[in-house]
Amino acid sequence: MLEDLFPNSEPRWSVRTIYRHQTAKEKEMKLSLEVIRHELLFGTQVQDKRKGEGGLETLREIAKFLNRRSLKPRDRVECAADAPSFDADLKKCAP
Repeated sequence: MLEDLFPNSEPRWSVRTIYRHQTAKEKEMKLSLEVIRHELLFGTQVQDKRKGEGGLETLREIAKFLNRRSLKPRDRVECAADAPSFDADLKKCAP
């Protein structure tokens, strides 16, 4: 991925396809790969998952849109009650 080529660069949005694991016999028979799902990544973290060809195209468009605007994902904790450390997160949110 881009992180391998440019280690100091900012993380980017990308799409990755996940395939079903093939046994040695299946590889030997040269069977085609079976797609399980597609994943939208920011750097190395999975942000969304979709199935099917429509899902792949949707995630590609989302990644292109987000990269153009240099957007970043929100933190997982949006409410102080959901934070691992309630007091510390509440202090961060207070004016």
